Amino acid sequence: MMKWTLSALALLVSVYGIAQDELSSPESVTSDYAQLVTQFSSQMAAQDYSAALVSAIELNQRDPSDSNALLYLVMAYQQAGKPLPEWVLAEPWPNGSAEDVINRQLAQMLVE
Repeated sequence: MMKWTLSALALLVSVYGIAQDELSSPESVTSDYAQLVTQFSSQMAAQDYSAALVSAIELNQRDPSDSNALLYLVMAYQQAGKPLPEWVLAEPWPNGSAEDVINRQLAQMLVE
């Protein structure tokens, strides 16, 4: 139960980040990305973790430096019961904002 609570918190923090990003990104790119985040969120809520993992991978491929996408990967792998690739936590995450730092901390908490 504790892992799901942390996942829910992480998802809320990340969705807030997407809303903030919409204010500064080109509309078409943001709209596509936001739609994929919405799809990911719906899949996680429906406990369709395999589909959520596919969406998280696509989000990460679109923007490998986005800490939200990295957090989505951790959440999806954890909930799908699949081993997290080592590179996800081994490589440095962006840390240019408080949100980036929080996302990394949440990801670390989810795998502990």
